[in-house]
Amino acid sequence: MLNDYLARAHALAEAGQAFVIATVVRAHAPTSAKAGAKAIITPDGALDGRVGGSCAQPTVVRESLKALADGTPRFLRLGPPEMLRGDQPGVIEVPLTCVSGGTLEIYLDPHQPPPRLLLIGHLPVVEALAALGADLGFDVTVAGDAVAAAQFPRADRVLAFDPASLRVPAGAYVVVASHGHYDEPALEAVLDGPAA
Repeated sequence: MLNDYLARAHALAEAGQAFVIATVVRAHAPTSAKAGAKAIITPDGALDGRVGGSCAQPTVVRESLKALADGTPRFLRLGPPEMLRGDQPGVIEVPLTCVSGGTLEIYLDPHQPPPRLLLIGHLPVVEALAALGADLGFDVTVAGDAVAAAQFPRADRVLAFDPASLRVPAGAYVVVASHGHYDEPALEAVLDGPAA
């Protein structure tokens, strides 16, 4: 189970998708989730895993979407109104009227992908932008004619430029700097994609 959860989180991160990891920190019985239970929530509201029953999960999804929107982790306490304290800063308490009567404390940890930078070209200006982009925390891809990974050591990916197979990541920032060598086909490929 843990390997599936880790593999799912890794796959989402590798795909550049945002997600929230929800972890049950404490469970006061009776609850359907136990301490250590985890789930992954994606921006479409899908919940993969189990961090409570039908009373808790809609709240976890709603608060996870808020965490994705503002990038701020959250600590939730869900339970019957008489079990909630209401006096702890940083704790979001949500009264539940479930039959079980237990209390769950859940930590929501949002994970946003780094911004993406696609550099198309092979000249020194692309080398400089690749290093600068890496320093600023961008996920950097370089695509160019006769490029090698050694030329762009700070880039995450270095690809041969092929306008037919060029994939522009959604929301990526793109710089075309081949200085006339293949600017037009590069711009055509980029303008047809979901670049920022």
